[in-house]
Amino acid sequence: LLYRVHARPAADSWPMLAAAAKQLGFHLPPAADARPRSFNQLLARARAAKQETLLAELVLRCQAQAVYAPDNIGHYGLALETYTHFTSPIRRCSDLLVHRALIAALKLGPDGQSLGRDALRKIGEALSLSERRALMAERQCRDRYAAEWARRYIGEQLQGRIAGVSRAGLFVRLDALPLTGFLPLRRLGSAPLRLRADGLALEARRGKKSRDFRLGEPLDIVLTHADGLRGACLLALADSA
Repeated sequence: LLYRVHARPAADSWPMLAAAAKQLGFHLPPAADARPRSFNQLLARARAAKQETLLAELVLRCQAQAVYAPDNIGHYGLALETYTHFTSPIRRCSDLLVHRALIAALKLGPDGQSLGRDALRKIGEALSLSERRALMAERQCRDRYAAEWARRYIGEQLQGRIAGVSRAGLFVRLDALPLTGFLPLRRLGSAPLRLRADGLALEARRGKKSRDFRLGEPLDIVLTHADGLRGACLLALADSA
């Protein structure tokens, strides 16, 4: 049988998530004490504070990806020791394998599962890879449609929230449009900025009037460019556009 398995979050990803949650005003227990309900409780608190979208994305980054495998390690996200899934009518290869396993286990006919563990492992790896490719294609398609739609808003002032921080600039999730745009470092003012050690902020190096940019911070921005072919949008600060 192919199980649907989901490993615990990697230990080295937990400090980053805990630091991000703390910066946004939330608390996570130590990694050793964390349970799936810890994420649910965090997201419930974030929902009340209108921060759910950003926190949900951070939680997903922390999580391992669920995969298909014949070796059962349980499903951490669902808090289940044994889990698989299938649909009827069948619409995935994994569904077909589960149906055949049921036929074999219940002795319902000659069409039961007869593959060995090695063959199932290879099939599981191929299915998991196909799933990741499909998710990537879906994400790229959504980004391209969103960028094409956003072209009508070029030049308008919009509101957003910092959803990602890098040495090159900020990723800003817009409130009114279903997209995340990029705000390059060169458009963040003249004061030198550096990426904080925890990766959660760009901090000014000098000057009392210098401005820091922290994950989760709301920003007034202007959409300056939208490329539907690439699925990319460029932003500028509203007070400097």
